[in-house]
Amino acid sequence: MPRTFFIVYAGLLGAVVGSFLNVCIYRLPRQCMSILRPGSRCPRCRTPIRWYQNIPILSYLALGGRCATCKAPISLRYPLVELLTGLIFAAIAMDVLVVPGPFPTSNEIGRFFANSTLVAMLLATTIIDLDHRIVPDEISLSGLVIGFVFSLLLPSMHGTGLISGSEHLGAFLSAALGAGAGAGVVFAAGLLGKLLFKKEAMGLGDVKLMAMVGAFLGWKFVLLAFLLACFFGSIFGIVLRLVTRDQYIAFVPYLALGSAVMLFWGHHVLGFVSRHVLRSIPV
Repeated sequence: MPRTFFIVYAGLLGAVVGSFLNVCIYRLPRQCMSILRPGSRCPRCRTPIRWYQNIPILSYLALGGRCATCKAPISLRYPLVELLTGLIFAAIAMDVLVVPGPFPTSNEIGRFFANSTLVAMLLATTIIDLDHRIVPDEISLSGLVIGFVFSLLLPSMHGTGLISGSEHLGAFLSAALGAGAGAGVVFAAGLLGKLLFKKEAMGLGDVKLMAMVGAFLGWKFVLLAFLLACFFGSIFGIVLRLVTRDQYIAFVPYLALGSAVMLFWGHHVLGFVSRHVLRSIPV
């Protein structure tokens, strides 16, 4: 498909995926029903929502933000998640188009689906953590497996030469190292925080989430993603704590933000660290 159409398609696909993420965000933490069945329905009157009332963004505008049956208000979050997911998917499509030519390559399309999958899972987990302070295993553990599968199918995700003559196996090993590094650094930070502050600093949900991220990004990027998360959390988290007086700081949003930065600008961040940080450390 032409590159411009590919970007538009990515945005529309993102809006559809955002609609599915809304279902996951509502149902997974409540464990009230499957994310596939039954179909969407009004949370107030329980009336099933027909397909033409469930078109991302457009249906919300056509219904005036209210249920067609009981006229209960529909949360603005639903179209916002759909819109945000669509915009991010379009941005990912533009980001992966690096080879000159009128059409995207199969590798670029594969990278789009891999990166979009990771971002979708991070977005859903972020909102769930803000609402319920949990990280569903259904997302983190299944995402870990998906990351390994993508590494086998799309070794360019990691660009590794760990095993000579077998780029697929080398990429899988890189994904495994990334998963171990992501889980290990969060687990170590949690132990250190517990020793220093005498309370739980990192949950196992965060450990599993960063294992998932590491399987997609590799060990270098996942470690930098964690450092960025600590940086963002130390700035915005402290401000929010002062404003809300809440003793709990949700860390998943900062882990997701750090991971997203590394997904889009990882090589720039790694280059900056190599030039300005590592060289300044005396050996």
